[in-house]
Amino acid sequence: MKLQGKIAGIIGVLLIGIVGAVALATPASAATYSHPVVHNSGLCLDVPGYSTYPGTQLTLYPCNGGGNQTFLFEDSGTGAYQYFIHPRHNPSMCLTPGNADLFGSTIIQWPCNAGLRQRWYLGFGLWDRILVNPYSGWCAGVDLAFSGAYVNVANCKGANRIWSLP
Repeated sequence: MKLQGKIAGIIGVLLIGIVGAVALATPASAATYSHPVVHNSGLCLDVPGYSTYPGTQLTLYPCNGGGNQTFLFEDSGTGAYQYFIHPRHNPSMCLTPGNADLFGSTIIQWPCNAGLRQRWYLGFGLWDRILVNPYSGWCAGVDLAFSGAYVNVANCKGANRIWSLP
């Protein structure tokens, strides 16, 4: 009896540990907002002028905490750590490569349709993250980080493809 109790206790502790590990690995909830900043630039992802128009190209702009620089990371429901990214000021829009088949295509806001082109995978680095579009396999970022630069999809190399998500 005592041995069975100890075994049951050990199994219970292991199950709690496994459940805890799974809880730590689950994707962010639908209420996870962030201000994406290009690594070491001080420039935020920005919807120029709080635009609500489909097709507006996203740029970099000095961080100011505005709703056009705040984005909701919504779990896509695929179980693959993929997210739909919505501008806070315009949640019916999703970040989408303008032409996901084209290397260097700018990222635009487009009405959300739950399509594969609108999904983003968060790839983790040591402190920062990359935003990978699983449709194309390319990452969000800029060629040169300056205010007004259009955000595009291209290869995943370089500091201008790494995002801090404070």
